Amino acid sequence: MGSHSKPKGRADYQHSRVLTNAGTERPWTRRYPAITLAALAGTVVGGPGGVAAAMAFNVAQPAATVGDAAVLVTPTPTPTLTAVPTPSATASPSASASAKPTKTAPPNPYAHTTLAQLEPTALYGTQTTFTASADQWANARIIVKVAEQRKMPLYAAVVAVATSVQESRLLNLTTATNADSLGLFQQRPSQGWGSPAQVTDPVYATTTFLNRLVQVPGWDQLPVTDAAQTVQRSAFPDAYARWEGLATQLVQTLGDVADPLGCGIGAANLPEGVVRTAITFALGAVGKPYVWGATGPSAYDCSGLMLRAFQAAGIYLPRVSREQYQAGGHVPVAQAQPGDLLFLATDPHDPATIHHVMLYLGNGMIAEAPYSGVPVRTRPMDWNNRELVPLATRPGTAPNPA
Repeated sequence: MGSHSKPKGRADYQHSRVLTNAGTERPWTRRYPAITLAALAGTVVGGPGGVAAAMAFNVAQPAATVGDAAVLVTPTPTPTLTAVPTPSATASPSASASAKPTKTAPPNPYAHTTLAQLEPTALYGTQTTFTASADQWANARIIVKVAEQRKMPLYAAVVAVATSVQESRLLNLTTATNADSLGLFQQRPSQGWGSPAQVTDPVYATTTFLNRLVQVPGWDQLPVTDAAQTVQRSAFPDAYARWEGLATQLVQTLGDVADPLGCGIGAANLPEGVVRTAITFALGAVGKPYVWGATGPSAYDCSGLMLRAFQAAGIYLPRVSREQYQAGGHVPVAQAQPGDLLFLATDPHDPATIHHVMLYLGNGMIAEAPYSGVPVRTRPMDWNNRELVPLATRPGTAPNPA
């Protein structure tokens, strides 16, 4: 059978070229500011060079906001050398035979995986996210690597990661809390999934899940929640759907996907389409009231506006500003590009004190949902604000040790 889900100053800064909604360059504006997930060491969610210390599952938690020695080396004289005859440059047969061929790396079968292949069906329902711990990222990596070793489409890893997030929050649970369900996928030894030792081995558990997944007819064209439910037989069949966006982001980052969006995404830049969509959304919200804890569509707080702007562009950010800071690569604010997130903090060198997030529009302008009584607006950025965090976040890019 299967497992069971449980109900659960700056004026002289130079910036890059600008981008307008029409994609044309203008000298008075920059490209647009713009998650997924904070990064773990060498992977995805968390801070630069590391992961968030703990998960934040309270997705409804509102964000607090503003309102709310150089050495001189003398070269040694080179002696005069007398040229001597050298043998013919023609290599001898034995020398040719002993020459070793240059080794080349095998082609990456996932290098050209596209977002459409990671999400073959439309996302179903409201999506949820969280900031993962190091253990969670390590488990997600195992799932992705097992799928790759089996030469399966990475959509299999998306289904598996979404399933594990719903079943165990991507934790290898070794103590049963629901009947005899154990491990990443809450597989039950009594239902033929394996022994307790086996189902709590992440590699075994993932392999077993994928073995059953491929037996589902047309699994690679089914929505995540349908594919997962067919394998798991959960009492809550639609519960897997809300994790598809998050799972897709994890697989993009952890998998050997060179360009998941097909537009050159990387740690340094966001695709122009993503940037344009996020900025267009934010600008469309200008004039709507600020309401603490609101995520639209009629009102927003600061992080709620960022959440929805990037969700419109296919990037899923954590809910609150402190977690959004961890949701991508970091760059110095002097190198900020349109689409980057800027932050204010009580102590700008301590991300735990972040209380406000803004979207950089370029040309020194930002969009923000500021505080109670002031609606969503655009304004010039105050680069001398003593609370300005020195690093900007580029959502949806791999973490880096900036």
